[in-house]
Formats: sequence, C-alpha cells, structure tokens
Amino acid sequence: IYGIKMEDMLRLKPWWEVEGRFFMENETNVMLAGRDLAEKENLSVGQVLPVGPNKEQFTIVGILDRTGDQDDQFHFFPLEEAQRVFGKEGRITTIAVKVRDVSRISAVSEEMEKIPDIQVVTMTQIMGTIMNLAGSAKSLLLTVIIIALIISAFGIINTLLMSVNERTREFGMMKAIGASGSDISAMVLMETVFITISGGIIGMFAALMGSSLIESFVKGMLPYSPSGSLISFSPELVAFSLAFSVILGLVCGIYPAFLSSRLSPMEAIRSGLE
Repeated sequence: IYGIKMEDMLRLKPWWEVEGRFFMENETNVMLAGRDLAEKENLSVGQVLPVGPNKEQFTIVGILDRTGDQDDQFHFFPLEEAQRVFGKEGRITTIAVKVRDVSRISAVSEEMEKIPDIQVVTMTQIMGTIMNLAGSAKSLLLTVIIIALIISAFGIINTLLMSVNERTREFGMMKAIGASGSDISAMVLMETVFITISGGIIGMFAALMGSSLIESFVKGMLPYSPSGSLISFSPELVAFSLAFSVILGLVCGIYPAFLSSRLSPMEAIRSGLE
C-alpha cells in the first residue's frame, strides 16, 4: 500500500493514465489499484475492499493503466488516509525528488545527504545495481555453459571411443574386404553428426518445455516480475544451436575416427576373436 499526494504524484509521473478516475486529496476511503495487482486479484472499478487492522471499507475509484514498473503492483491511497489507517500520522517513508536539470542530480543528492537520518538513492545508483546483478548473472551463466560444453565434449569422445572399441572386429572385417581408412573415418564422423543433431533437437525441446516451468517459478518468486512472456522462439538461435552441436561433434569425433582408420585388419579381427 502506497500513500501518495495525487497532485504531486501526477507531476512526478505525468504519463499515468487510469481506468475510472484519480482520487482527490480530501477524499476518504478511496484507492487506486495497479494494473498487475488488479489482474491478479480480479479487481474492478467500484469494488470495495477491507483495509488495515480495522478492516475499513475502501472503494476502488480507478485502476492504473500498465506502466511496466513497480507501480503496477501497488494499492495507492491518499497519504493522510494511509497514515490514519495504519496509525502513522505525520510520518512518511519516502520522498521522491524530481530534478529539473539532470546534470545536477549528483550535486542535489550530495546536498540532501547532509540532512540527518536521510538516505538518498538516485535512479543512476539503482540502474548501476541492476546492471551489476545482470553482469554477475551473465558471468555465472557463461561459466555454466563452458562447463556444460566441456562435459559434453568429453561425453561425446568417450561414447565414440567405446563404440570404436566395441566394433573393432567389425572395422577389421570392413578393411579386410576393401574398405579404406577414410571410409571408416567418414562412417564414424557421420554417426557423430547423427548423435549430436539428435541431442541438439532433444535439448531444444527440453529447453522450451523447461523454460516455461522456470518462467512460472521465477514470476511467482519476484514481486515486480514483468508482464507477458519472457520466452521467445528464435529460428536463428535454433539454427545456430544445431550448427554448433554438429561442429562440436565433428571436433570431438576426429580422434576416435583417426583411431578407427588406423586399425590393422588382422589385429582387429584377432582382438575381436579374443
């Protein structure tokens, strides 16, 4: 619940639009509702809600149009009404300051910080904090991706080496009837491409299904989550993912393919018989 002076708030945020109307400064038992909050709680203009310790009845006179920020998540009361309902007469939590000359934001904030018990937070600082968090998340994501690629590469190499070892006799017989080392190498590489493409397709389907679940979980945890879907399907990204999986498979398949091409027919058949 946010207690505000409507006239001052509209000067700070002139882009506000409302379904219904804005309340007047001298009105009592009235409120505005943020758009996201109204949608989550199925609120409508004219609806009456119990508010505060004494469950006083407040009428919704307006619902804000979507702003895309935290305003979508608040109930807005006249400041004096919010103070009265919660027993905080004469007390406030936050003062919003709009500077005419943006180049003087730092100077104004430094001057305000001289006031005892005042903590000044500028939008630049907030954006800096958000960008630092985003940068940390990006670094963590890149680290996870690199580790996953390394594990995948070793998994592919290990799978192919096991396949070559299990099919030693088969490769020896192929060489004995005239297959060249390049033929066997090409066969191993084609199998590698098939495995990596299959894995890439399965991975993309799993990502699409899992991301929907993760999106629902994240939106449920965040108090100011964005509206709409956070996931979009990109054909270019799908093509890049498939191409990257094929390239990774080919790189990892070079060594097993080289080993299979160097097998001696007699040694391969003899080891298979043993």
